[in-house]
Amino acid sequence: MKRILILMIGIIFLTSLATPVNAVTNLNIDFTTSDDNQLLNLRGLGEDFGWKFDYSPVEKTVYIFNQGQKVELQPGSLQFEGYNLPAAPVIIGDRTYIEPELAGILVRKLNQGEEEMPELLTELKVKPQKAHPGESITAYIKIVNISENEVALKYASGQIYDLYLFRDGQEVWRWSQGKYFTMALIKRDLGPGEKLDYTVEIPLNPDLEPGKYILTGEIATENPLKLNEIEIEIY
Repeated sequence: MKRILILMIGIIFLTSLATPVNAVTNLNIDFTTSDDNQLLNLRGLGEDFGWKFDYSPVEKTVYIFNQGQKVELQPGSLQFEGYNLPAAPVIIGDRTYIEPELAGILVRKLNQGEEEMPELLTELKVKPQKAHPGESITAYIKIVNISENEVALKYASGQIYDLYLFRDGQEVWRWSQGKYFTMALIKRDLGPGEKLDYTVEIPLNPDLEPGKYILTGEIATENPLKLNEIEIEIY
């Protein structure tokens, strides 16, 4: 009995030591691919932090402002304030895209002084967002480390993520329902700028009624990371 009690106390103690990961869930990250590098939408990132933007077509420079801070970003340059970037910022259409390492640098510079600096970006996207009952849609989940340090993702089982479908606030489907996962503690170290991608095929129940639904979910770490919400139309 004493051994069981000691074991239980040990488990509670270890659980209490789990360090929450600071994450930003962003519907507007909008990743694109350029020269084999996955880049994210700069303005979409800035919207989460209240950044202001300006662009000089003459100087070909993007200006970003926040909390009295100002930075100048030059698309096409592999240099930024003494940093050597893995990929240069690019302008595609009317949007500027940057790689995750630069995203982390900008967050730390423009949001310095904040108590908690985000370590991860998470994103959930779905294609298509309109479908018939019985058809399938595809969810794309992304996790990006924008910190300067390695981030440990700790899972209580073999389950990495979960997805939920809601209508009028009521859950009508859950990805993990009926699935079984290995009962083992799993730790995944994510280095600075490193990304994790998951693709999930979602078969829609043929009995779903037409209407608007909300798809969301979480990364199933010990301290779950919530994913953004996406509206799905069933017709």
